[in-house]
Amino acid sequence: MGRMRVAWAALALAGCGSTALQAGSGRDAEAPPSRDAAAERPVAGPDAALARGDGADATAELSPDQRLSDDGPDDGPAEGGGDLRDAGSAVGNDADAWSPAVAICTNRDGAPLTPAPPPDASAASPVVSRLDLGDPTGTVVQLGGAASSMVVSSDGKLSLPLVPDGTYSLALALGAWEETIPQLEVTGGKSFIVDGTAFPLGPIELQRAHRLVTGSTSDVRFTTSAAASALVYSQYARSAGTASLVPAAGGAPTTVASGWVSQAFFVEDGRRIAVVMLAGDTLRGAAIDLVDPATATRTSLAADSPFNLDVFLFTPKRLGYWIGSTSPLDLVIERLDVGDRFTVKDVNNIWQRSPDKRWLAVYTATGGLRTVDLETGAVHFVSSRPVNHFEFTADSQRVVFSDQITIYSAEAGTGAVTELAQSNEYLLSPDGRLVLVRPSISQPLQVVPVMGGAPVTVTVDVSTASLPTNVFSKDGAFVFMQTVNGFKAASTAKLDVQVLTTAGNGLVVNYVPASKTLYFIADGAYVAGLGITSDFYRMPLDHSGPREILATGLGMFMGPRSSPSGRYIAFAAPDAVSSRSILTIIDTTTGAATPLVYATTGLVTFSPDESWVFLVDDSTTARLARLSDGLTFSLSGGPYLADAAKFSPSGDRVMYGAGGVLVTAPVQPCPLPTFVMRNADVNSARWVTDRALAVFRTGVAAPFSFANGLYLAQVP
Repeated sequence: MGRMRVAWAALALAGCGSTALQAGSGRDAEAPPSRDAAAERPVAGPDAALARGDGADATAELSPDQRLSDDGPDDGPAEGGGDLRDAGSAVGNDADAWSPAVAICTNRDGAPLTPAPPPDASAASPVVSRLDLGDPTGTVVQLGGAASSMVVSSDGKLSLPLVPDGTYSLALALGAWEETIPQLEVTGGKSFIVDGTAFPLGPIELQRAHRLVTGSTSDVRFTTSAAASALVYSQYARSAGTASLVPAAGGAPTTVASGWVSQAFFVEDGRRIAVVMLAGDTLRGAAIDLVDPATATRTSLAADSPFNLDVFLFTPKRLGYWIGSTSPLDLVIERLDVGDRFTVKDVNNIWQRSPDKRWLAVYTATGGLRTVDLETGAVHFVSSRPVNHFEFTADSQRVVFSDQITIYSAEAGTGAVTELAQSNEYLLSPDGRLVLVRPSISQPLQVVPVMGGAPVTVTVDVSTASLPTNVFSKDGAFVFMQTVNGFKAASTAKLDVQVLTTAGNGLVVNYVPASKTLYFIADGAYVAGLGITSDFYRMPLDHSGPREILATGLGMFMGPRSSPSGRYIAFAAPDAVSSRSILTIIDTTTGAATPLVYATTGLVTFSPDESWVFLVDDSTTARLARLSDGLTFSLSGGPYLADAAKFSPSGDRVMYGAGGVLVTAPVQPCPLPTFVMRNADVNSARWVTDRALAVFRTGVAAPFSFANGLYLAQVP
């Protein structure tokens, strides 16, 4: 494995075969400092550490992983020269200044290995993509009926030598892929003409990506299935539309339906495909069919479903669709695994699904509130009252609802109703144990057990806004509310209210049940150019310590923002010494804070296991940061905001856009980014598997307009 990585680095530096981004002009500022200039990173500078309540707490902020020797952790050979660590140094002999910990990645000769920015996104650019899958000499280019030897592509570029005048179809056979450029005209070897437009003779772009269909995001839909390792896409083109299936590994697409195709999507964890077909020019209704790609079997589910209403995949094996022509409609639940269906009469588009996906709650004024068992088809009547809101508890066992006068809960499996409190609104705790109510607008807040029981008054004063603007803690132990004299936390077990801050617009960022610790923000000082900023706080709610100020003067896009699991919080706090902002990650399980880079935004993307983050520093360089030690690795030029990156299903690669170019990189020390596609619509790009992407290519300038469409690209 070590030899393979060394060879890959050598190829990258030589510019042969791979699409690793190379060093280029204007990137000298991104090169890591030499090891001779590197000094040990300070464990804590006065401005690098977060403000704490006392000195002992300040020390506790530092992760043990930050206390590293000058050589850093041993990650094994990285691109030949190892994954070395520049631990950071003081700037201009100012001991208070902070420097980020950046990786020094080298090739086998010990020279710094610094990836370059991706190529220009303009289609008129002379940049030619390098073929990144295998030996480029394996690419075969065929000009119509001419011999393939007349076209040279051994260096990964396409050149057109003298060929007989005429009009050809240019076919590029790239392993499992094949791309055809229509109507390419060769005249005297001086230029070629695409769709009637002349273009100078020279290299044209080869990409190891297969265009599945020409079109845009407005007329082409696609869905992916990691379980099936495939992509299904459809293009509405009136009676000439199609729905097609293509494996992520490549190959010719298989047509699964043709005609007035509206959409197609995977069901049964990718085993079959549901296809929605319009009824024709009149658009009066839609047919829904089920297709088994393995056997080409096509089964009709519905012949006339309202075309303007969605088809719902309640679970991978439970499909819901509407029948009827007048409102309210009937909802059909197709149980795909057992091959039968049941109908829920009198349903409109107001329904909720339980967290465990076992139940539906549906409501109409005529049919009342009911629960539906998606496994058995049993329907349980709950109430005929005029319900204005309803939802399931976290355990899916009960439904809480309101008729604007009284709050109730009902058993999902029987429909048995329990009255909870007199109130015109309520808030259900995330753990499903409690309901927050307010008997009247001028009265304090109360909590009631969702199973029923006596209410407990938990506040003295009242909220300044409607009840749903209050927030429960994850464990239901506290309620957070904004009052006229401050942002407060109220215990739900007894009357115990704590003032979090007297500033306005308090907002919960995160809450840690294990330590009863709250992270929150509130209005800070006015800063010219930013307006009202936010201050970031931490406070234990078990009365074990004071409130701490973690950062002040946070502007828009500076955070703080929690990771998906809630374990980490990212924010970029202004640094008085450097006049820059330091992107910092807090581990809420330990309280440790790890500064990563100087940045202009606190927005990051966490990997699925939350051991890495994708970020962009204040020099617009995209980086990967390893949270175990705060070490960052340079990728390429990056987007302004870093929260739109997408990790692959397993988390071993990350995809991001840079100047209209789609780039991927392995999630590892010293990663080499791979150029995938120019003019890519990164927002619509999606991983099919860990090694394949589906992406729209749009906005390609003439004469390459034929290159717009949906592509499937393999990633090495």
